Amino acid sequence: MRMKIAFLTTLVCLGLNFNAQQLPNSGFENWDSFSVFNGFKEDRATDWNTVNASMPIDLGIPKTCFQSTDFHSGSNSVHLLTVAYGGAPSGVVNGIATTGTVNTTTQEIDGGIAFTARPDSLTGWYKTNPQSGDYATIEFVLKSATNDTIGWARFEGATSPVSTWTRFAVPVQYFSGDTPDLAVSLLSSSFGFSAIAGSELWVDDLELIYNPAGVDEIDNLTSVFYANNRLSWKGEHNFTSISIYNLNGQLIIDHQNLNDNSLDVMLKKGLYLINLRSDEGVFTKKLSVR
Repeated sequence: MRMKIAFLTTLVCLGLNFNAQQLPNSGFENWDSFSVFNGFKEDRATDWNTVNASMPIDLGIPKTCFQSTDFHSGSNSVHLLTVAYGGAPSGVVNGIATTGTVNTTTQEIDGGIAFTARPDSLTGWYKTNPQSGDYATIEFVLKSATNDTIGWARFEGATSPVSTWTRFAVPVQYFSGDTPDLAVSLLSSSFGFSAIAGSELWVDDLELIYNPAGVDEIDNLTSVFYANNRLSWKGEHNFTSISIYNLNGQLIIDHQNLNDNSLDVMLKKGLYLINLRSDEGVFTKKLSVR
C-alpha cells in the first residue's frame, strides 16, 4: 500500500479576519520550537502545519519540512522534501506546508484561516529540485461558508531544477462574485498522488496582490475554446501538456506530449481551470462549459 498526501481539494476553514489580508508568516521568518517527533526533530513555520506532526508515530516518517537559511530575503525560507518511509505500510509522503491541517484519513486539507478579501493574484519566490516525472505545486483557495469554491490559484513548478530564486505569479481565478469566507494555502514538494521521493521545494516571500488592473504575468494572449466535445486553444506559446481541474481542485484530465492545439475530451456543464504548460511556464485559463 502506498500512502501519499493529496493536493488541495476539500477545505473547511476558520481563523482571523482582517482587511487587505495576507497569508500568515508569509516570509517564513518565524519558526516554532519542537522536541524530537517520530525520531526526527520537527521544523514547523509558525502558523503553518506539516505532514510529520499529523502522521501516526509508528510509521517513522522522515522529516519533510526544514527551516532553511537559503532565503530570498530576511533570514529564512521553508524547505520541503518528499520522502520514502519503510514502515507498515511503506510509501511516499509529500513535503507539505499548509495554513490548514493535514487530514491523514481523507488525505485532504482541513482548516485554514477566515478570509473575506478578493486578491487578484498570488506571487512569491521559489527554488525546486524535482525528481524525473514530478513537480512542486503551490495553491491558494477561497471558499464560501457553504464550502463552495469562489476563487482558486495554482502554480506548478518546473519539471527540471531551478537553482536560483525565481519569482512566480499566478492569477486567482474567480467563479462567482461572492465575498469569500474562508481561505487556505498549500505548498507541496510533489504533484499530488504522483509524488516521487527526493523532490524538493523552497518557498519564500509569498504575497497576495490586490490590483484591479491585474498582474502583467497573467497571460492574456492564450485563449481556450470548447465545442462538440473538443477543447482547443490558441496563443503564441508551444504548449507541451495540459491539465484540467474542476472547481473542487480535482484533476480531470492530465495529457502529456501534446502534438496539436486541440484535444478530444467530454466535459460536463460547469467551470474548469485549464493549465497549459510550455517551456516558458504554466498558463492558467478559466473555461465555462454550458
